[in-house]
Amino acid sequence: MPASTDGFGLGMWLLAILGFVLLAGAVAIVIDSIRRPRSAFGLTGRWPWIVVQAAFFGVTLYGMFVTPAQSLSAAMGLLTLVALVQQIAYLLRVVFPSPRRTRAASDDED
Repeated sequence: MPASTDGFGLGMWLLAILGFVLLAGAVAIVIDSIRRPRSAFGLTGRWPWIVVQAAFFGVTLYGMFVTPAQSLSAAMGLLTLVALVQQIAYLLRVVFPSPRRTRAASDDED
């Protein structure tokens, strides 16, 4: 007998939670990127972080309220993977930088 009779089992719950965490992360990265100084981002600047996360947020919200076409579903899948990787990279690179990166940034400011 299946664990859930309504068709929304544990795997679907985990995917739904992951989706909402990714959406919240996208909003947090956009807001945090706008508030941080440019020196925190290195050579690339803040725009790659803002554009990708805002695109992910917009396409995902559009896909939630409108029945997505097959091409939009493919874009949502690709943007989900890119957003997940970029959110992890943002945490490691900007929010919690390595001590070497922190020292290099402080040397550049002097």
